[in-house]
Amino acid sequence: MKKRSERVSQLLRQIISETIMYKWKHPNAHKITVQKVKVADNIRSAKIYVGIMGDEKLKTDTLSSLNDTIGFFKNEISHQTKLQFMPEIKFVYDDTLDQVERINDLLKTIK
Repeated sequence: MKKRSERVSQLLRQIISETIMYKWKHPNAHKITVQKVKVADNIRSAKIYVGIMGDEKLKTDTLSSLNDTIGFFKNEISHQTKLQFMPEIKFVYDDTLDQVERINDLLKTIK
């Protein structure tokens, strides 16, 4: 049986992904992928790891915009869940996509 924090993590990932895609009015929303969500065992805090396609300035600006609109995302979460406590949310850049791209570039140079 999964821990409660894991179930909440999956739920938050789904809600935040859909909110970014369909409700968050930002010009770079289509360049964001929610990679994973880590929720503390006490459900008091959550880190949302996002991948952002584009140059470094675009990544920095988009991540800043996400963190500036946390209230909007908390509002969406509260409308779609019945959590007793709303976790503190922080968006964090996940560089996994960058690493994959670098590895692919290295493999292409070998061929």
